[in-house]
Amino acid sequence: MYLKKLYLHNFRLYKEVQFEFSPHVNVIYGENGTGKTSLLEAISLLGIGRSFRTHHTSHLIKHELSHFYLEAEFIKYGISQHLRICYSNTEKKVWINNTLQGSASSLCGTLLNVVLSPLDIELIGGSPQGRRHFLDVHLSQTNPLYMHHLARYTRAMKQRNQLLKNKQLLSIESWEHEMATSAAFIVQQRILLVSKLEAHASVLYGRISNREHPISFSLKSCSKKPIAADELFSFYLEQYHKNRYKEMLQATTLYGPHRDDLQLHISGEEARSFASEGEKRSLVSALRLAEWYVLRDGGGVNPLMLIDEVSATLDSNRCTQLLSEVENLSQVFLTATSLEPFKGVTKEMREILCC
Repeated sequence: MYLKKLYLHNFRLYKEVQFEFSPHVNVIYGENGTGKTSLLEAISLLGIGRSFRTHHTSHLIKHELSHFYLEAEFIKYGISQHLRICYSNTEKKVWINNTLQGSASSLCGTLLNVVLSPLDIELIGGSPQGRRHFLDVHLSQTNPLYMHHLARYTRAMKQRNQLLKNKQLLSIESWEHEMATSAAFIVQQRILLVSKLEAHASVLYGRISNREHPISFSLKSCSKKPIAADELFSFYLEQYHKNRYKEMLQATTLYGPHRDDLQLHISGEEARSFASEGEKRSLVSALRLAEWYVLRDGGGVNPLMLIDEVSATLDSNRCTQLLSEVENLSQVFLTATSLEPFKGVTKEMREILCC
């Protein structure tokens, strides 16, 4: 799979522009504030329906204008395909191959992509919510059933929380049954994903950091150990029943996959507390590259790899190692403020775009 053309209208700094890309490595370079990251943001938005920089889609509209429009042409399974997004303050419309979609979530799985950004350091030191979001976005790109269960669980939990708040438990069991069914599926899929990510990242971390420190990933969940889906269902149903009155006092659900966390360790120590800055950056890079490989295996095509400010957060040695790794991928987009990091490294460079 590769992205051939991208058209932006009223998006961030861009009034109107069209790009054509190489199917290999595309380097986008220029001064800060010239729209390099916004270009990656547009590509990612077309792939997952949301920005990796902001939760507010309205912030993507060019200043003092009313809407933005994106259009992409890409090759997937040897067939030319098209995506379009039109967003205003009143509506969002998405078309896949000229068919109007019901929601932006329909984009997930269409233009597979992975983004490595300086903001990803928050995957190490940030909140559990950010790490859960990382797992959810990945799984949603390759498994529509995961999206279904995630939405179902969230909807049922809101209903349960309202009943807890109002101290009305008469119909709560039906919502708990729905929650337990989806919770079992969500947690099982997360556990499988974490295992796959660890297998790839363990090798990649050693190459990028040039060190032999072992790394390990695990899912911190209410369930203390991996168990079968039917056992998970029974476990969560028991938790919801057992903790109803305790949770009624707090008017919220305290147990379930909405409390999960991805734990990252280097040499047996928790990375967020004990790793150096360089180790954290290397680990994040390895995690995102591992995501690319797992997404490829699950999606059946080579995803796009988007790397923002490639040399901003890694020292020169680690940056060189990272660039040597991305040469093994398919279509890659890299942003930088100069071409210096790429001299003598990128063998397959075919396109240099200046912002």
